[in-house]
Amino acid sequence: MKQRAAETLPASTYIGSNIYKKSNELILSLSTPTLMTNKLLLISTMRAGWEEDGKLSARITGDELHKIFDRDKNSGSFYESIKKACYGKQNDKKTHNGTLMGFMVVMENKKDKSFSAHNLIMDADFRKGVLSVTFNPSMKDYIIDMKNNYTCLDANEMMSMSSIYSYRLLEIFRQNVSIQEWLMRQNEVDNAGKPYYIQYDFTHLKLMLGIIDGSSNKVLEVLQKRNKTYRDVEDFDQSSMKEFSNFRRNVLDVAKKELDEKASIRFEYHLVRSGRGGKTTAVDFYIYTNEKNCKKVKTEEREIKISEQNMDDMIDELRDMIDEKLPTKDLRQIVLATDGDLEKAKDAYRIAKEAGEIHNLTGFLLTAIRDKYQNTKKKNGTYDKMMQHTDEEYSEFFAKY
Repeated sequence: MKQRAAETLPASTYIGSNIYKKSNELILSLSTPTLMTNKLLLISTMRAGWEEDGKLSARITGDELHKIFDRDKNSGSFYESIKKACYGKQNDKKTHNGTLMGFMVVMENKKDKSFSAHNLIMDADFRKGVLSVTFNPSMKDYIIDMKNNYTCLDANEMMSMSSIYSYRLLEIFRQNVSIQEWLMRQNEVDNAGKPYYIQYDFTHLKLMLGIIDGSSNKVLEVLQKRNKTYRDVEDFDQSSMKEFSNFRRNVLDVAKKELDEKASIRFEYHLVRSGRGGKTTAVDFYIYTNEKNCKKVKTEEREIKISEQNMDDMIDELRDMIDEKLPTKDLRQIVLATDGDLEKAKDAYRIAKEAGEIHNLTGFLLTAIRDKYQNTKKKNGTYDKMMQHTDEEYSEFFAKY
């Protein structure tokens, strides 16, 4: 069977099992990426893997990006959007803020009251229809093979967000709730039907949402000084969000409406006021399960039960089984799709070999495993039918790849 270069790949197949792990350090970092940048980063981290030259990188075709972002592939503005998300305007350092190349992760060490800043991406380029992203190797523990201090997120749920504030609040809430759930399990506390409670300082919230640029030198200089608090950088907010009425209308209410419509969690909030004139200093959030969307979202959230050792063994077994040379990161996605049952991958590969020429073997295998395509016994050198699917569906399936 000959494998040709990857062409189009449906978004649902490309994202894979939907659930991905994101480092809590990245979720809580004081960064300023745009919505498009966040979504490109989501896809890139899900596709990240080690190359033969030792680089940690990800590659995404332009057709895949069009499919994922549901855009017309003939749209010239889409190329400009990708270019802007990667590095902004050429020779204009100010526009690098919020881009992949300008994605600086600011992390806090609460024990010694210190902060550190790191660029997440080393290189990003788009040529010959492929976006290539190379990660900073010093950040590898926050990108790949995480064993702890991460949160499981639903990629399709995150990609459905149309506001950067909805996107950021959703992942921040998920991170906090997952910790509270773990603590409750450890202490055998039943929280059924009750909301999860979180309080954020108003300025801290604006830093996490990128309204105040936590990666700017001036802000970092203040935050790195001992005994300084988030409120010491409030004056760096020169946006309209400095007025809480604007923040409430353009951030909280927008996110509240979108999460209620699309996400599997929703929230209510209460303002904390203090001092003369009752100035808003913090926001109390109450996070609830969004019952009406839980079935609609259909998240497959579950603990990943494949140990790293078993994962390596399964990848090696899969590599020996498949004649075509696939990247390790693709083999890893296939193992995860099988939930550790490589018989599913073997069945899918047998179907692929019967199909002849395949445009994208990885996408073919992921879809075959996910949709449970199976062959019956071979008859006269061919498979005469498929279990659970019609011949028409089988032919349509092959045509995609």
